[in-house]
Amino acid sequence: MGDSFDLRSLTEIDRTWKLPRLAFAVIMLGAVGCQAVELFWSIATGFDWTTTTSVGASLLLAAALFIGVGCAGLPRLFRGATEIRLSSVGVHLCYPGGRQELQRWDDPAGFLLTGPPARPDEPAPGGLLRFSGPRFSSRRTFLTRAAYDAIVTEASRRGMAAPTNFPRRGADERPGRIVRWRPAGPSGGRVSFHG
Repeated sequence: MGDSFDLRSLTEIDRTWKLPRLAFAVIMLGAVGCQAVELFWSIATGFDWTTTTSVGASLLLAAALFIGVGCAGLPRLFRGATEIRLSSVGVHLCYPGGRQELQRWDDPAGFLLTGPPARPDEPAPGGLLRFSGPRFSSRRTFLTRAAYDAIVTEASRRGMAAPTNFPRRGADERPGRIVRWRPAGPSGGRVSFHG
């Protein structure tokens, strides 16, 4: 096993950043869910199929899609790892309660790193550095600068695509970059940017 990084010092940043977003997402999903149940109940209890009901059924389908996508994305807002370990296989994420996840270096989908600001004169707060798997439902883990640098160094050493600066600005963040690291291959180690 290679380097290990304790991320428990970022627990408060994780909670402060994710909890309000998680609460908002759950409230929105609940509100849409209640409206969908009410509409479904109206349709199921013999409501006449009029234009209004057809529109309502369309809205019900849209609400179901919204809820499905929203629920699939909720894990992004769950607590991040409290420790990461780098090994020859990949990045091992250790979550509270003993749950572990492995993000392999050779996974063709790669992984996402939110890095420091594009401008070197801007400081990067600890909460800006994040790691997540490639899927929409992948949890986000806040990183210390040492953990971030170690992941970048090891990914580069293993021939994964080297990122270039890509500015990103959120409503609550300083400018930074999100880069999808992938193993080099037939695509030449193409880098995907998100933001």
